[in-house]
Amino acid sequence: MAWGTDKFLTVGYFGSSGLGAFFPIIVSYIFKIFIDELIFAQGITASLPIILVALLASKYLVNILWDFVMWGLKNTYFDFLFRYKLQNALNYRFYKKVSHLDIAHLENTKTQDLIAKAADTFTWRPPEFLRQFSYIFNGFIAYVSSFIILISYGWFMPVVVTLITLPRLYLRAKYGKLQWSIYGSGAPEVRKLWYYRWLLSEKSAIIETRVFRSQKSLLKKFGRIQKYLYEINQKPVANF
Repeated sequence: MAWGTDKFLTVGYFGSSGLGAFFPIIVSYIFKIFIDELIFAQGITASLPIILVALLASKYLVNILWDFVMWGLKNTYFDFLFRYKLQNALNYRFYKKVSHLDIAHLENTKTQDLIAKAADTFTWRPPEFLRQFSYIFNGFIAYVSSFIILISYGWFMPVVVTLITLPRLYLRAKYGKLQWSIYGSGAPEVRKLWYYRWLLSEKSAIIETRVFRSQKSLLKKFGRIQKYLYEINQKPVANF
């Protein structure tokens, strides 16, 4: 969907993310050379060797490029345009689909629950998924590069590093499941919540509630649904 919406922004977004994975490795390597040169030059001369100055300047330059690629291009320019275009495409697809549904299918309770569930998250969940995927892509590039580099220090080094990262990977997987269980539950009550919000905020509905003096009753039901949704959303967190 992202590729079909805008190929240039998709390539730029994930390309800058992948490119940004190399900069920490380059900075670390420059720092390694700097330490080696510092030890080598110790006690030889009182002046600061030119190569150390050049290494410091290189490290500073790489950090600037890193900030530009990751924060200037990826997290600001591409992120904003990519998210905006994707949200436009998602909104268009969603309302096109809903507006063309068969009336009998549209009035079905399960369909309404599905529409409510999608409407609650579709404008931000897919862009957020692609943002998280860009971090995964960044991490994958960094992992493969580091794996290749660490092999020269012994075959066990990349294996140890891999084993250290597994607990975090497990927790991220659990966190993803947790989020889906939260946003996938309580769809009928969510629809009621939105309806009560409309009754308590829309001008014509407010006038009617004032005439029939039903504000207290609506607010009580509104509060009850809020409490119910909080309790069912709390369960996955408590079981986590």
